[in-house]
Amino acid sequence: MSTIDNSLPLMHTHYLSLPQRTYCERNATYAAGLKCVKKLQQRVFEMQAQLGASKDDPELTADALSKWREKINVTEELFMADDDELASLAEALLAKKRFKTEDELTKIDGTWYWALPQGQRFIPRHTDALQLRTSKFGCEPHPKSLSRR
Repeated sequence: MSTIDNSLPLMHTHYLSLPQRTYCERNATYAAGLKCVKKLQQRVFEMQAQLGASKDDPELTADALSKWREKINVTEELFMADDDELASLAEALLAKKRFKTEDELTKIDGTWYWALPQGQRFIPRHTDALQLRTSKFGCEPHPKSLSRR
């Protein structure tokens, strides 16, 4: 484990085994999110170190110190929110091994979904119910040539 994962604030990767981490990192969505979360975590560490160094500064007022702590708290909250989202993606990847890890994922209403398979074996189904749903949201239904088979 790296020292970053064991430092506060902890990332969700602290609780994953090495094979689990490797499995999750094969997914492009997860890898990109992990890169961003690690940058946020590093930013939190840097801000905390700067705060610790500036506490000895006699010219630092209590108001400036509280503003600095507030900035750190906001950054930590962003980090924790992004890390929680990434943790839910890791849970989805580890729970749904029947999907390819490299497949694209999308988060909808707090749940991660895999894109529907594309290609020759995928049979699109265009029903009246689908057209009714799409018309409610202002989407254009599929062309008439595809709507009935």
